[in-house]
Amino acid sequence: MRAPLLWLCLSLLPVTLPAQYYGVSEGGGRDWAVGLNLGLNTVQGDVDPDGPGYQAGLTLTRRMSPAFDIQFMLQGGRSQGLNLQRRTGILNNSAYFNFEDSTFIYPLDSGVYHNFRMQFYDGSVFAKINLNRLGGSGSENWDAFVGLGLGLFFYRTFVNVYNEAEDATYAYDSITGTSSLDIKAQLQAIMDNTYETPGQRDFVNGNQLGQYAFTTSVSLIGGFRIKLSDRLHLGLNGRMIFVGDDLLDGQQWTEENGLSATRDKLGSAFLTLDFGL
Repeated sequence: MRAPLLWLCLSLLPVTLPAQYYGVSEGGGRDWAVGLNLGLNTVQGDVDPDGPGYQAGLTLTRRMSPAFDIQFMLQGGRSQGLNLQRRTGILNNSAYFNFEDSTFIYPLDSGVYHNFRMQFYDGSVFAKINLNRLGGSGSENWDAFVGLGLGLFFYRTFVNVYNEAEDATYAYDSITGTSSLDIKAQLQAIMDNTYETPGQRDFVNGNQLGQYAFTTSVSLIGGFRIKLSDRLHLGLNGRMIFVGDDLLDGQQWTEENGLSATRDKLGSAFLTLDFGL
């Protein structure tokens, strides 16, 4: 009697054990996860990045199936840029040419070195696909994923136009360097770090909320996540945010004072730490 009873128990074992993925069982289990993220970003627009910016955020993830997640993400951060080539297309840029005080108007033929500092907040919802689980199975210890997100992007941009202590515009004619390193060193020597002037904003076609402009956004995301424990996961993510205007860097004009051809984007790479509930 012992042998038939043993075989019966073994035959029932695959049915009675929960099929687990991500620490989530078919019987309900932990279907939610909260997370923290921290990373670096750059604006891809009309002004070159001046080193990476930084960002931090929170996520809430609903696991719908082994292969499909819904994720809510809130992020905030800062990014900045500096062109190392002098530009003269400033006729339509209010930061340089439409000051109420004419003392700070740059001559059109003198040119400027465009710069900006941008602060932002972003709220998005993502549909994410775990690629290694599309067949209904996959490793218990890692996931590779891609996703598409929709959201709102709030930002405000400031430009370093003049020296507040000296109450004067910058003497850009003194910049004589031939290499990027020389030019940047000379700019840092004459420029303060105040970013005192609001960047140009689109008050006709854009949306405003206090000091912030806001626009809809579409995001592409992808990454890799590993399991540290039954509840804890560590991930590396890359994300590109496409926004509805061209003023993240406060500049949208060509050298001929026409509109630039492409809109700004915000690219980022960040680490995530998720905790299953």
